[in-house]
Amino acid sequence: MLDDLQLDQIADPQLRESIRRLMNLVEQLSAENQQLREKVLLHHSGIQISEGQISNLLIKQQEPLHTEKQAIAEAALAASPWQ
Repeated sequence: MLDDLQLDQIADPQLRESIRRLMNLVEQLSAENQQLREKVLLHHSGIQISEGQISNLLIKQQEPLHTEKQAIAEAALAASPWQ
């Protein structure tokens, strides 16, 4: 997932690792938040569905997350003085 971020363009290894960790955290939190929102919405609508099934539904629709991740990486690269 992080392969498309071109982190190798950042010369500073600590900055590169910090961005990598941040992106992993963003991906994890975004997925957890989305799953929780979907679960609450479905349960309030009277739909009984397992968390596993919600996860499966969300995993197949990842393009917006990847787009956001790419935008964050590009902003980090643009702001980096080590380019």
